[in-house]
Amino acid sequence: MPGDTCSGGEDHRYEPELLTCPTTNASEFLLYTTRTSIHRLVFGTQQDTTLPLQRLQNALVVDYSYKSNCVFWADSHYNTLEKLCLNGSAEQTTILSEDLDTVEGLAYNWMSDQLFWVDAGKNNKIEMARSDGSHRKTLIDQGLDKPRAIALYPKYGFLFWSDWSDSNPRIQRAWMDGRNITTMISGPRVHWPNGLTVDEQENRLYWTDAYLEQISYLDVFMQHPNTVLVHSAVLVPHPYSIAVYKDNV
Repeated sequence: MPGDTCSGGEDHRYEPELLTCPTTNASEFLLYTTRTSIHRLVFGTQQDTTLPLQRLQNALVVDYSYKSNCVFWADSHYNTLEKLCLNGSAEQTTILSEDLDTVEGLAYNWMSDQLFWVDAGKNNKIEMARSDGSHRKTLIDQGLDKPRAIALYPKYGFLFWSDWSDSNPRIQRAWMDGRNITTMISGPRVHWPNGLTVDEQENRLYWTDAYLEQISYLDVFMQHPNTVLVHSAVLVPHPYSIAVYKDNV
């Protein structure tokens, strides 16, 4: 009622606690491979750490799970998919070692804890499996010529890959189950499309072209023409991979 007061009760139980929440800032870093080693470069520092791997001969592709703090890569010498968790409690693990031949594209789906890869050797197909190697499935094994890179956009369920075909170089898109294949761009606007990466803030797919020596992008819904970002033999000689970090490529 108006004018009533309360004292001596337990109202203190409902007052906010004036305590700070303990937080730690996670390091932001870049993972890259030099074929015989995989490095972790922390942004804003000069800290460049070589991962403690037991065996590594020809790692061409690498990806990362933020949730589990694990690194995934493919070794084309051993034809294996490997994993190393950076929490210090696990050793290097071989995820898959059967029926692989020159994996040149690898992407991790953080929403479903799955790996997608391009087998560019005699198998010539795109596959996926859980991050532990289980539930392996072939998604696309027809209509591929020289598949190379792969990228995912889990928010919209998109799977992208590039193809170095001599007669029809192209970048294609499909649903993540391998259906509804669409050609996004083809020659002569692409020739040797190499690395792929998605900018989820701008809904763009970026790629490098090793023959045209350029970096370009296209919106993932194909509503606008492609844009050449950099075209220079000096700045991007035979570019291979690519990544987006905030406002940087």
